Amino acid sequence: MRTLCVTLLGLFLVSGCGSDEPIETSRDSQPAATEEVAEPRVLTSDELTAALLTVDDLPTGFSVDETALEDLESTDEIVRASGDSCTDLWEATETPFGDEEYVEASAAFAGGELGPFLTQDLIAVDESAVASEFATLQLAIEDCTSLVSRDADGFETSVEFAPITAPDLGDKNFAFEMRITYAYGDVEVDALATMVMTSVGGNLMILSSIAVEMGEPFEAAEFEALAQVAVARLQDAAAAR
Repeated sequence: MRTLCVTLLGLFLVSGCGSDEPIETSRDSQPAATEEVAEPRVLTSDELTAALLTVDDLPTGFSVDETALEDLESTDEIVRASGDSCTDLWEATETPFGDEEYVEASAAFAGGELGPFLTQDLIAVDESAVASEFATLQLAIEDCTSLVSRDADGFETSVEFAPITAPDLGDKNFAFEMRITYAYGDVEVDALATMVMTSVGGNLMILSSIAVEMGEPFEAAEFEALAQVAVARLQDAAAAR
């Protein structure tokens, strides 16, 4: 998983309205008690890769963004934060599941030089680890409303966090919005990023978009449609025997 700083620069790159309702939801439709439904499998790296979105799934004008998938070492440190839980939120977003071993697959796309940008991460761990991660993030974002990080070169990233209503896509759903300001000296660039996390058994999908102030954002319906396609593929893969 790439670091938060790198993600914000090009990957973190779903839509929803602010709400006081819990941001973790469950699917309303449940199978009848007499139905036998197989538990979703935890997928392999190859299976995760096969389940990723492709350029053909995106609107015209998008291309694969290979540079966004480069794994760079972060030197960022939090220099100001609104609450103690910001550290938990930072660490959980930078390195999900801590030191636990997991497999993942990623894809990144750009709709032009100024975006919008889209990133998809698929991670396979197990259900208990996914549930713990969701609980950690939900508690953290309720307390952490903003933070400022700075890297070794003096580049600052200011982020304001706000929970949003997550689309009802998988077993568990979590979403939040980030208003971001990148600053280096007298130069500042604003961006709006949103992230949705959805679990299918022990498999986790993170779908993120970012729009810089000079670029075009995703339409809300367009982004949610992509999220539905992405989750459907993950569900199909996890159900295959």
